[in-house]
Amino acid sequence: MTDPDRPEEAGLGAADATVAADRAGLFDAFFAATDVAVAVLDSNMGIVAWNPSAERIFGHTRAEAFGRDLFGLLFRPASAVPGQLLPDSAFGDAGRPAPHVCQALRRDGSDVHVELTLVSAPADAGGLRVVLARDITREKEFAEMFTVSEANFYNVVQRNRSGILVLDADGVVRFANPVAEQLLGREDEDIWGRNFGLPSLDHYVEITVLRADGSQGTAEMTAAETLWQGRTAYLVMLHHLTERKPAEEQVRYLAYHDARTGLPNRTLFHERLAAALRRRRRNRNMVGLLF
Repeated sequence: MTDPDRPEEAGLGAADATVAADRAGLFDAFFAATDVAVAVLDSNMGIVAWNPSAERIFGHTRAEAFGRDLFGLLFRPASAVPGQLLPDSAFGDAGRPAPHVCQALRRDGSDVHVELTLVSAPADAGGLRVVLARDITREKEFAEMFTVSEANFYNVVQRNRSGILVLDADGVVRFANPVAEQLLGREDEDIWGRNFGLPSLDHYVEITVLRADGSQGTAEMTAAETLWQGRTAYLVMLHHLTERKPAEEQVRYLAYHDARTGLPNRTLFHERLAAALRRRRRNRNMVGLLF
C-alpha cells in the first residue's frame, strides 16, 4: 500500500497503475486483433474469455463458448482428447509454453488442425490458464499435397521410359532421371552440374550422344521452357533411337529393293526417275533413260 501523505509513494503508485492500464490495453488490443485463437480458462477449465479469432477458427460464438469446458467443446467425444493434453503438466508456465499439434472439431462438425499452446498464468492470477490455437489446416494440406506431388513426380518422371533432363538457364544439368542416365551412359553424379548446352525449343532434333565409354548413340530430343525451384529452366525429353535407327534403315532398304535379289525395285526406279525429271525441268537440260 502507498501512503497518500507521502508524495513520492503516491507518484509511484500512480505510475504502477498507468503501467498496469497500458498492459491491459495492449492485451485487449492483441486479444481482439490477433489471428490466433485465444481462450482464457478458469481453474475448472471453463472458458471465461474467447476472442474473435477463436470464433472464426472454431465457429462458436463468444456466448456459446462462455463457461464451456474447452476440451469438451473442441473434442467430441471426450475420449478424442489427445492424451498429451489431459494432465496438468500439459500446461507450461509463462516462460515455457508447451505447444501441441492436434486435430480439433469445428462447430459445423468439420475438422481443423491446430497447434495449441497451453500456458499457466502467474500464481496471483487466480488459477487462470491461457490457450493459444493457431490454425495449421492449410499447412497440413500443403504438406500432404507436397507428399502426393513427390509420389506423382516419382511415378511420372522417375519411371518414365523417356530420358528426362532439367537444365538451368545456362544449360547446366540440374536433374536426370534413370533413363537419361542409361542413355548418356553416366551416373547421376557424373551428369549433374555438366553443361549440356541450350536446347532447341518446340521442335524435334536428332542428336548424337557420346557416352562415357566412348560409344555413340542416337536420340531424338524435344525441349520446352519451364520453372525449376522458382527459376527459368528447360525440360528436355530424350527418346532413344540407337536401336530404332538400324530397324528404320532396314525398312527403308526393303521398301526400295527386292527382298530375294537385293536389286533396286520398281518403287525405287519410279522415285529416281521422278527426281531426274524434276532436275531436268529446273535446270532445263536433257534426261536419258537406258534399259
